[in-house]
Amino acid sequence: MEALARRWRFFPEYRFRMGLGSRLRALGEAEDLKPGLSALYLWDGNEEAFSRLAEKVSSSVDELVVVVHNSSLFRHSFFVGLQSTHFNIRTSVVEMTVKSDGALRKLKGALFMNRVLSEARHRNVVLLDSETDAARLAEVVRDKRLRSRTDDFLLLDEAQPGDLQAFSIGKQTYFVEVDGKLHLSAEDIAGRHPLHAPAPTPRTSLAWDIDEVRLADAPILLRDHKKTTHIKRRGKLAVLVVSCKKNRHKQQAIRDTWAKDTRLANIDVYFIEGHPEQSEALLVEDRLILPVPDTYEYLSHKIWHGVSAASRIVDADHYFKLDDDCLLNVQKLLEFAYEQFDYIGSDVNLGSRTAFDWHSTAVFNKQLAGLIFEIDPEQTWYDGQGGYFLSRKAANLIASTPLPKYQHILEDYATGRVMSANGMEATSLNSKFLSIREIYIKQDRDYESAVISDVSSVERTFELYEIISKLNQQTLDAKNRWRFEFLQEGSK
Repeated sequence: MEALARRWRFFPEYRFRMGLGSRLRALGEAEDLKPGLSALYLWDGNEEAFSRLAEKVSSSVDELVVVVHNSSLFRHSFFVGLQSTHFNIRTSVVEMTVKSDGALRKLKGALFMNRVLSEARHRNVVLLDSETDAARLAEVVRDKRLRSRTDDFLLLDEAQPGDLQAFSIGKQTYFVEVDGKLHLSAEDIAGRHPLHAPAPTPRTSLAWDIDEVRLADAPILLRDHKKTTHIKRRGKLAVLVVSCKKNRHKQQAIRDTWAKDTRLANIDVYFIEGHPEQSEALLVEDRLILPVPDTYEYLSHKIWHGVSAASRIVDADHYFKLDDDCLLNVQKLLEFAYEQFDYIGSDVNLGSRTAFDWHSTAVFNKQLAGLIFEIDPEQTWYDGQGGYFLSRKAANLIASTPLPKYQHILEDYATGRVMSANGMEATSLNSKFLSIREIYIKQDRDYESAVISDVSSVERTFELYEIISKLNQQTLDAKNRWRFEFLQEGSK
């Protein structure tokens, strides 16, 4: 089904199909949707039931779209009264369409559902009806972060895994009819994260006709021009970018450059900031706000709180720690099989130095600037500037280590010390995961093999992103196929 080819711009042979038809949504339009949660409610004329539901659920969603499929059941004055109290209620009459012969026809099936989908103004969608349990809906929205998710996901009923409860809208999102039922398209499902939660509503009824969504387990069948390869579904990766409030201009530069590629790859990016007035960690859109001072000397505290909070809130299979003055080549990142490791990075410190003063110009408390911090000469760790991966197991080890025992002026050393104590030694590894320093660059092609590159300014972030994008495209043009290399199942 060429599932991944339909998701990745790195495949030159695929072009997004545009225009009308069963989708009724331009495929590039999903990028313009706002973050947040749209609730779709199919109008059945029961004003009393909807009034009760709206009062309970309107605060849990960003918009409540009432879809009217039978205008004879619609009373405008009723909704005007509700909208004066609940400002996020919106109505949409989706009933007729003009056919090629000029006649009016009633929309139904996949045509109707895709037209309804085009009414959503927020990226994430939840399906409601008059039997929705408002308390359970609020719980699911909170626990599964339905208003702040930026990945592609399906929320399925844990008791009935075939029942679709909520989903995100992407470039491939549209419904098809199979055996008289509505399903999300196969290429759309292929790249998504399945989430399971108690059902906020019974199986969606009336004219939705959604009976089940068949989410195939790995492997996914990938076909290209030359061979058929079975690849396993990759685990969820979250990038934790260590930043601070004064560096929000760097955060925006990341959103406008390489973070656009992470969204295509279903990789979440979170910016870690310290706010000591907070009593606990809080996720605000893509910022993870932590109860810790936002200064250099508390960097290891920020990592400890950030990893601990991410383990609870994000719940990824792997985490990648990165600084906000770095650029990530996502296309190269996906060549690296980070899932094989609990703790891995690029540059490794092999214990040859026993004293460091890197903090001297960065600390807020200037009395620390003249101190020399000694380390265990036998200890090895992965350099934080080049970034390092932590598996779920490794992240839980950090979270379970008392902060006073974890902390150090060098956060990457602090991490390596915990990993080493649990049998995860940093070693010099010959792998595809490489970082490069800007001071060593002589020509643009020097960036070709690097996954991580440091940047000296916001302007340089945009310049370097353009350079690596061109290098990636040149490789594609030369090979006439994607550059990712996956092993066959069962091979080493």
